[in-house]
Order: sequence, then structure tokens, then C-alpha cells
Amino acid sequence: MKKIKHITVVLLMLTAFFSACKKNKTEVPAATVVYTAGNNNSRPLLQKDGIIMPPITLRYTYSSLNGIDISDNGDVYTCGVEELVDFATFNNLYYASYWKNGTLQPLSPSVGDPSTVNDIKVMGSDIYLAGTVIGKAVVWKNGIATNLTDGSKVAAANSIFVNGTDVYAGGSEGNPSIAVAKIWKNGALLSILSDGAYSTFVTSIFISGTDIYACGFENSVPENRPVIWKNGAKSYLSTGKGQARKIIVSNNDVYVAGFEYITGSNQIIAKYWKNGVPVTIGQGYSSLLNSIAIKDGDVYVAGYEKTLSTSRNVAKYWKNGTAIILSDGASNAEIKSIIVK
Repeated sequence: MKKIKHITVVLLMLTAFFSACKKNKTEVPAATVVYTAGNNNSRPLLQKDGIIMPPITLRYTYSSLNGIDISDNGDVYTCGVEELVDFATFNNLYYASYWKNGTLQPLSPSVGDPSTVNDIKVMGSDIYLAGTVIGKAVVWKNGIATNLTDGSKVAAANSIFVNGTDVYAGGSEGNPSIAVAKIWKNGALLSILSDGAYSTFVTSIFISGTDIYACGFENSVPENRPVIWKNGAKSYLSTGKGQARKIIVSNNDVYVAGFEYITGSNQIIAKYWKNGVPVTIGQGYSSLLNSIAIKDGDVYVAGYEKTLSTSRNVAKYWKNGTAIILSDGASNAEIKSIIVK
């Protein structure tokens, strides 16, 4: 009996020891990784923490990356457009494309000219794309296309969001010459966000709970004016000219990335809005934001800023307002999408 008591006491002591060690163990947070996609001198620019990743497979010389997403197992998916210069006709031909870890993936049916993929979302083993093919707004799932419009009016799907089994796309369709902002759900028209008085475009959508958010711009002043929608209700981010390019919701806060024109000039200034309150990014000389991400309370925004010395666009992203330079300024460069893991 004494031996059993002794063993019990030892086990209790060991349990207490290991419990104390576990409580005192310092948890090391996972390192944050920043992926960016865009273009430099009309060629794809794909970077991980500012380091250029291996080149992607191209059919043609010129291309631009419009979107990026990372799968749960770390595969890097990008989307965009490839440009073929037809020297026989002196026309440029544009073809929608997407890549997995730099390898070109097939789209079905084969895309024609002009076409582009504007956005990408990875959900498990499924890859969703939004874009346009010969004037039709299109979404793809695992490379298989679904037309959102019939081609009778020029249309484009600019953004895609997957919520459970529902697939949302945002974009516009001509009516007949004025673009009307629209959202589609599971291949069917869900809502019309503008009345056709001015050309209006959806550039980004985001679903949070039962709320459907969208952002874009309206040609009403008469230049572009940044706008957002929540469940179809429109509000302006600015009284002046500008565009809203990307919208996300994090911890019930609504973030929008874009730009405004500097009063009295044709220069633009990068801005993002948090719950409608503007935050200026950059040095005040021709800059814009295309994308935004939130990670552990930090705000990451990406786009470009023009240099005073060369008047060329330098690709950059900013973390809480601090710039990280991603191109050397020798040629025009721009970040279209940022993902933080």
C-alpha cells in the first residue's frame, strides 16, 4: 500500500511539473509571409517577402498578374492576362490565364481575344476565377467557365468571393453604352447596384455574415468617384474624384483601398478608408492602392508610387504606413494584389 501511495505521489508531482512547464512555455508566433503580384515593364512580378519568386510559364512575352491566393498547403495561385503582339496586323491580342506555382493551367473552353482573369480565390481543392471573355462576364471553377452574361452588352466580372457553397462575382454590364454595376450569385444575377444614370463599376466584393459589401467607382463628377455598397445601399467615400479598388471586412471593421485625385491637379494620392475614415499613404506624388490585407491588426496595402526623378511607377506595399519598395524604378511597375499569411 505504501508503494502504491509513493508511485501516486510521484505521478502527481510529474504531472504538476509538466503542467507548469507547459504554462511557462513561450509560444512563438508563426512568421508572417507577404505575397504580392503585379507587373514590371509589362512582365509578371511575383514576390514573397519582397524576393522575386521563380518565373511563371508564359506563352507570350508580355503579361500582367491581377490576383494571387495561397492554398492551405502553400501552393501559389496567380491570375491575369497574357499579351501577344501580332506584328502582321500590328494589333495586340489579350488572353486570360492563371498559374499554379508558376505553371500555366488550362481554361475551358479555350479563351479568345480579348479576355482576362481579374481575380482568383482558392477554397480547399477548388480554384475560382472571375474575368471576361470576348465581352462576356465569366467565372471559372477549376478551369471550367460559366458565362454570367450573354454577350449582347459588354460586361466583366472583376471580383470573386466564395461563401460556403455560394459563389459571388462583382462587375459591370453595359446598358447599352453606360456600365451598370452588378453582383451575380451562383451564375445568376443577384442585384443591380446602379440605375444607369452614370457608368458605375464594381471592383471588389466581400461577404461578412449575411452582409454583402462591394466597392468601385461612379463616373458622376464627371470623373470617377469612389463608392461602396452594403446590401445594395450606396455611400460615397469622398466628395472628390477617385476610385475604390478593394474592400475587406476584419473584426467588423470595413477597409477599402483606392485613391483620390489631389485637389487642383491631375495627380492621385493613395488612400485607404477604415469605416469611411480616410488614411493617406505615400509621399503625396501620384500613388494608388489596388489591394489591402489585414493580419494580426496590421494593415497591409499595395500599389505603386511615382518617383519625382524619373516619373516612373515604383511597385510598393506599405505595412502600417511604412513603405517596402518592390521595384527599382527603371521601368513602370505596379502591385495588383497582396496576400498575407
